Amino acid sequence: RFLVIALLIVGVIIVGIFFVAVPITDIMIIQPATQGDLTPLERFMLSGEGNVAFAFSWSTQALVLPRLAKSERSGYWATALSYGVVAPFFVATGGVMALAMFVKTGVYESDPTTMLSTLSTPAFALLSLLLVAFANIGTQGTGSYVNCMIVKSGMPKVSYKLMVWIAMVYVSLLTIWGGVEEYFGSFISLAAYIQGPIIGMIVVDYFILRKRKLDLRSAYFLEGHDAYEFTKGFNLVGLSCVFISLLVAVLFVYNPVTAQIQSPIFLITTGSGFTALFGGLLYWLASLSPLKRYMIKDRDAIT
Repeated sequence: RFLVIALLIVGVIIVGIFFVAVPITDIMIIQPATQGDLTPLERFMLSGEGNVAFAFSWSTQALVLPRLAKSERSGYWATALSYGVVAPFFVATGGVMALAMFVKTGVYESDPTTMLSTLSTPAFALLSLLLVAFANIGTQGTGSYVNCMIVKSGMPKVSYKLMVWIAMVYVSLLTIWGGVEEYFGSFISLAAYIQGPIIGMIVVDYFILRKRKLDLRSAYFLEGHDAYEFTKGFNLVGLSCVFISLLVAVLFVYNPVTAQIQSPIFLITTGSGFTALFGGLLYWLASLSPLKRYMIKDRDAIT
């Protein structure tokens, strides 16, 4: 709680410092940098892909963390304010800082410590560095916790401690590698290419196929109720839809590894958005086949 408030205060101060150091009129006249032979629409949709991918990759946190609140009301407002106010504020702050640095030095800078040491004082830059470090640790800790909880809820027999160790090793290897920042766009889009079909299938499964009615006994793994167990805990139809959606998106819509736009479809849906739509469509089409008996086994026990 203290860290969030402190970061908000620092963020407001930073915005003030940058507007004092660099006139807003100078910031407003900056034109977007051109990217090769891309059209303005392509540049815009590439930016849109980053935003959609970011939203998809954080979807698990938005779904799980409100459950820790003491009431539905507090869970709603905490999530709405976090993702609707706080996160956009810091994204906008980062954009203002980068533009101000470009006006001042002619270089786009992404390191907040360098920015503040240039436009403010080294002491304030150090304070900002410490707060950002703690914020990153908190963000990673929250992300690992949520991801472990998601896996645990779907695979209750797997040791939670084991999943925590796996998450720790994974994050440690990424830190040692040091290439996360360079390949962040590709990384987050690939993550969204997995999350996207899952989101699409959840919408189709819950609202269209199950019509918002579930077997709660099976949902909570009560003995003798296994409508959602599928094949040893894995929905093979769902996994197939994820794999097919990811493959089609990479090959025919947008390749996040090479940053190549493969189809005009990208200019309408983005790559991540396409995976959600296509994954949901595939899952719905599968429900029209004999696979429906495998996918929907709870109709006689809904509560």
